[in-house]
Amino acid sequence: PALELALSDTQLLLLGELLAAVEKLQRAIRAEADAKAAAAAAAAAAEAAAGAAALVGCGLWARARSVGLYADSPRLREFPTASLLAEALAAGKRAYYPRVEGERMRLLQVFGDGCLQETPPYGLREPPPGRGPGGSGSPREDCLSNASEGLDLLLVPGMAFDRSGRRLGRGGGFYDRFIEECVAAARSAGRDRPLLVGLCYSAQVSAEPVVTDPHDAWVDIVLSGRECWARQDLPREYLDGLPLRSGAGHEGRGCAE
Repeated sequence: PALELALSDTQLLLLGELLAAVEKLQRAIRAEADAKAAAAAAAAAAEAAAGAAALVGCGLWARARSVGLYADSPRLREFPTASLLAEALAAGKRAYYPRVEGERMRLLQVFGDGCLQETPPYGLREPPPGRGPGGSGSPREDCLSNASEGLDLLLVPGMAFDRSGRRLGRGGGFYDRFIEECVAAARSAGRDRPLLVGLCYSAQVSAEPVVTDPHDAWVDIVLSGRECWARQDLPREYLDGLPLRSGAGHEGRGCAE
């Protein structure tokens, strides 16, 4: 005999109510997840705005004539820098952005966000080598070239920092090698090397020491949107305007001198 699958009216009613309850629960879960994501995004945006405002308002930024920035990647959840580029250019500062060429990273001058182009394989934005269409034309100024006066300030991204200035990068060593070049170029030219500011969200600052290798560069200042830690020997006028924690000065070695 054929298998009897018919349901009674009562069973159909209960099944309908169950399906409606499941759908309602799914909607509530999605709404809660969307609300949490929106709140987290708003909190991150507020922290980034506060950190950028603190940096632009401090003495270190005011004295810098040239600034090395980076094009933040939303995919990597890096501290955003677009507003800092606009502030730097409006103040007449020279702005430089990273370009990776093989194992080497260079910082090339840019004149606006439109100078940056997405590059494979990760879609990171970099300045092309030349000023013309498609990267052709006259070459962009390299911050380490003889024609440049070098950098006064270098903003450094990272996966994590600790309160002594140790930095956890992404394993490529590009910033460590570039900073080593910066130090050597500054020493050769008889000028100060750039001060290094690690930009991050507060959740990226570790209370415990970040594990580093001997060749890893440390930063002079760690700045989130909420707090700041700086080397104890930095001039006070550099730090005015930063959200320094009480007693937050550290004895970190900064980068290799």
